[in-house]
Amino acid sequence: MFMKPAKFFDSLPVIETKRLRLRQIRVEDAHDVFKFLSDPEVTRYTADKTVNTLDETRGFLRKISVPNMPRDLPRWGILPKSGKSVIGLCGISEWEQKNYKAEMELIFSRSYWGHGYADEAARAMLVFGFNVMALNRVEALSVPENRPAW
Repeated sequence: MFMKPAKFFDSLPVIETKRLRLRQIRVEDAHDVFKFLSDPEVTRYTADKTVNTLDETRGFLRKISVPNMPRDLPRWGILPKSGKSVIGLCGISEWEQKNYKAEMELIFSRSYWGHGYADEAARAMLVFGFNVMALNRVEALSVPENRPAW
C-alpha cells in the first residue's frame, strides 16, 4: 500500500524486529545520541559529523526528527527491545518518488557493532520501503575502508 507523501511524512511508525524497536527520533534523545555521535570512530565513515556538545546534538536531532520534504524522512532511533536507550539511528533518504528509489542510512554506537543489529534494522527498513513506500530500489552506500559495513 502506497501512502501519500503529506500523510506519510507526518510521523514514522514504530517498527519492531526480534531484538530492536525503531521509533521516530526525538530531541529528548540527545543524551543517548551524544554518547555515540561524539565518538569520531562512529562517525568516521558517515555523512554525520562528530558532535562536540549536547547542544550541538540537540540541533542535529531537531533537523533529523522532522521530514525534509520532499526527499528525506525523519530518522528512526534504534533501541534494544529490552532497553530504553537509543543505540543507533537509521533512516530512508534521497527518496525519488517518480523513480521509486531511495537510500538507507545506519549508524550505531560502537558497543553494538558486530552483533548483527545493522542487518536487523536494515531488513526492517527494506520491508517498510518496499511495502509502504512502494520502492523498487533501495541503495546503501559504504566507504571501501569501512569493511564491516559490507
